[in-house]
Amino acid sequence: SSSSSSSSSSLSSSSPAASAAPAGPAPASGDMRFSGDLDSLPRAVLDDILACSLKRQTGVSLKYILDFGTQPLERQMLLSARFLHKELPIRLAHRLMELNNLPPLLANGTQVARVKSWYAQSFQEMRLFPTIKTSEDVAVFTKMLKDAYARHNHVVLAIAKGVEEYKRQLAGSVR
Repeated sequence: SSSSSSSSSSLSSSSPAASAAPAGPAPASGDMRFSGDLDSLPRAVLDDILACSLKRQTGVSLKYILDFGTQPLERQMLLSARFLHKELPIRLAHRLMELNNLPPLLANGTQVARVKSWYAQSFQEMRLFPTIKTSEDVAVFTKMLKDAYARHNHVVLAIAKGVEEYKRQLAGSVR
């Protein structure tokens, strides 16, 4: 359909909106659920996703993780939470753009749309979360991360189902 192809094309990384996107947090939007079509998000949220998707992801070595996590002192927990607060929206934006750049029939299928909605909700929650300054902030942020983790628990299964759905649709169109 023409709307599904316009959805994917309007979100390519060379989009003019991407270069002009603000770097600040997404505005509050009451109910953060959406259809899975990124173009249905508020423009400011979409611009924020595009801007974050253009940022480089920070590499983290296994040695760093092991060294950092051996003694979870309050200062290390604060630094870790601040790093995740900054890094996770970038990684979610990358995943959202990757999913949106799949073939339109797959990218707009019900299962992949569901995953995109989970990622977009987590992206918005993390972008709306205030700067982490105290151990109390870390505790609230950790709760939000646990909720996001639970929400994303079925991503692999949903993507697998989406690919199966896509294969069935392709097989039906060949006949």
